Amino acid sequence: MGELLQGILFFSMLAGMATIIGVFIVFYFGTPNRQSIALYLGLAAGVMITVSIDLIIHSAKIGHYKTLLMGLVLGALLMALLSGIIAIIHKNFTHRRGSAFNVKFAKIGWTMVLGIAAHNLPEGLAIAAGEAADHKLGIAIVIAIALHNVPEGIGVTAPLLKSGTRKAIIVIALIFVALCVPMGTLLGLYIIEITPAFISLALSFAAGAMMYIVVFELTPAAFKQQPIYAQLGIVVGIIALYAAHSI
Repeated sequence: MGELLQGILFFSMLAGMATIIGVFIVFYFGTPNRQSIALYLGLAAGVMITVSIDLIIHSAKIGHYKTLLMGLVLGALLMALLSGIIAIIHKNFTHRRGSAFNVKFAKIGWTMVLGIAAHNLPEGLAIAAGEAADHKLGIAIVIAIALHNVPEGIGVTAPLLKSGTRKAIIVIALIFVALCVPMGTLLGLYIIEITPAFISLALSFAAGAMMYIVVFELTPAAFKQQPIYAQLGIVVGIIALYAAHSI
């Protein structure tokens, strides 16, 4: 692998690890209150909405609309299945704590972890594809991913802390999620031919998974905590990512 490819792989890893910055932001300010939870979840929702739209647009540009729809449906269905499984497992292992509150926020947090991991792989592939087309494009994608990974780290950590999940477990889980970005990039760099249909399916799958999380997990929980802060978080998340894209 040439120095240029090693460089893009390194930057891809940094983009993924930006998620950990969000984790320690939450750790530093302590256990979030209801307003903070609403703001963090809203922020993550806003970022995910913007990223999902971007993924859908790119998927539509390079693939057939049937591939786009298939990816969206598969992504949403998988997250629905995983959400139900995680809720059952967590409830069985935490019933002695007697807290439905813990189960609710664990479900939100862990489905977000899975959802972000799911979209980090195709985003890593997107970095590889961008690098193959133009080095500047690859770097631009890296920057965009890094910027939106920070609030995603915040949005994931807040509900997991509320659920009673240990900080060490959160860090380990988010490191795994972060490494999905360079894993996707590495896969893309070594695939000789990436068909447009495959890339389109991967991007739309990630979009479907993220939209499920936004609609059925993040937004309802955020508004239940504090509607005004939830709305503020969503708006800030959308504006921040659009601003990052315009840089």
